[in-house]
Amino acid sequence: MPRGAVLVDRDGVINVQRPEHVRCWAEFEFLPGSLEALRRLRSAGERVVVLTNQSVVGRGLIDAARLDEIHGRMRAAVAAAGGLIDAVLACLHGPDDGCRCRKPAPGLFFRAAAERHVDLRRSVMIGDTWIDVQAAHAAGCRAVWVGPDAAAAGARAGCVPVARDLLDAVTLLREC
Repeated sequence: MPRGAVLVDRDGVINVQRPEHVRCWAEFEFLPGSLEALRRLRSAGERVVVLTNQSVVGRGLIDAARLDEIHGRMRAAVAAAGGLIDAVLACLHGPDDGCRCRKPAPGLFFRAAAERHVDLRRSVMIGDTWIDVQAAHAAGCRAVWVGPDAAAAGARAGCVPVARDLLDAVTLLREC
C-alpha cells in the first residue's frame, strides 16, 4: 500500500555542494545537522528517499559504480548515526540530455512512486534549489526549500516553506 515519504535532495541538503561535484567518498562531507535530521526522521517512523540529479556520471566524470559506492557509504554513515535512507534514486543524465528524470522534470518522483510505493500526494520534498521545488510541485508533492538561496529568495518562494537546513526543515515538518 503506498504511503507518504520524505523525499530529500542530496547535494546541498545532506552533504556540502561542491563546485567540482562529489567524485569520491573522500569529497563527501555531511552538512551540519543532516545526520541528526535523518535520525529524527527515522525515530518518527518516516521513510526517506533521496532523489538526486547526478550529471557527474552523464558527463563522464565518474562511472555509475563509483556513484553507487558513494551512496552506499552515505547510507552506512547515516545508519551508524541512527538514521535510515530507504532508497537513493539518481538521474545520471547530463543537463542537456533532455531526459524525463532530471529535476525539474518529475520523473524521479514517479519512479519513487512506482518502485518504492510512495504516495506522492502525502509526501514532501526537501531541496536546496528552486528546481527541487518545481519538480515536487509537478509531481503533486509539497516542498520545503532549504539553504541560503531559499532564505535570500523568500519572496519568490511564496507559499513554499523555507528552512535554514535539513534539520530546520525536519523541525518544521514536525510542527505541521
